[in-house]
Amino acid sequence: MAITVGDATAAVATGAANTVISASPGRLMRITITTTGTAAASPGCPIYDNATTNTGRVLFVVPGNAAVGSFYDAGMPAAAGLTAANVLNGPAFTVSYY
Repeated sequence: MAITVGDATAAVATGAANTVISASPGRLMRITITTTGTAAASPGCPIYDNATTNTGRVLFVVPGNAAVGSFYDAGMPAAAGLTAANVLNGPAFTVSYY
């Protein structure tokens, strides 16, 4: 089954911070790495099913040292919203979602 990319995108910057991708229910579709991280691969940057913060169900974990141009198809439903919790020196990436 082919994964369809979403109809909206959001950028997640490097650095230890939360980024609210979407404050509404939807679906995490694709993650595309735009800047390589220099952090360790683990724990990486989890993307949570949460409209405001970094708690709840983890939908996907972006490796902390993911290379530019890498992409990951998720296709995961989010009941509440999408929030990424990046790590210090983690990768910058764009999220595609519905």
